[in-house]
Parts: sequence; C-alpha cells; structure tokens
Amino acid sequence: MQWLVGLLGIWYLLSPWIFKAASAAMWNGIIVGIIVAICAYMFPAEKSWQKWLGVLMGIWAIIAAFFLTQGAGYMWNNIIVGILMAIAGFAALGGNQ
Repeated sequence: MQWLVGLLGIWYLLSPWIFKAASAAMWNGIIVGIIVAICAYMFPAEKSWQKWLGVLMGIWAIIAAFFLTQGAGYMWNNIIVGILMAIAGFAALGGNQ
C-alpha cells in the first residue's frame, strides 16, 4: 500500500496546477503532497508514526477541501484523494505489503 500512498501524494502535489487552484489551496496541496510522498517512501522503515501521518494528511485533505478550495472539481479531487490516502494509510498500518 505504500506505493499507492506515494502516488496519491504526488497527485495531490500536482493537482493545484491541474485545477488552477488559488494561493492558499495551492500551498496546501504542495505541502501536504510533499509530506505524504515522503512518508510513503519512509513506510518500509516500519515506523508507525509515518503511517499515521499519512492517515492524518488524508483526513486533513478532506477537511481542507471545504475551506481552501473554490471550484467544485478541485474540492471533489481533494475529498476523493483524502479518502483514498486515509484508507491506504490504515491499510499500511495493518500489513507489511
């Protein structure tokens, strides 16, 4: 599941430019995307805080969708990616794949 979280982090990092997001949403996407991608590639170190951080960033992406986004497309992108990040992070907590 680490690879999926990493891909979601990279997508979240690139999505502000794809959806032409406003400044606050853009910086949120950059920061959260980098954190998620870094944590995803640190998962093999078997540190549970890194996996929990991926889950928390997914939850934050869902919350930020309602406060930082302006367009419906980018809002739904953040909600869907946040849900997938949280699910993949929980799955990484439960297994060693």
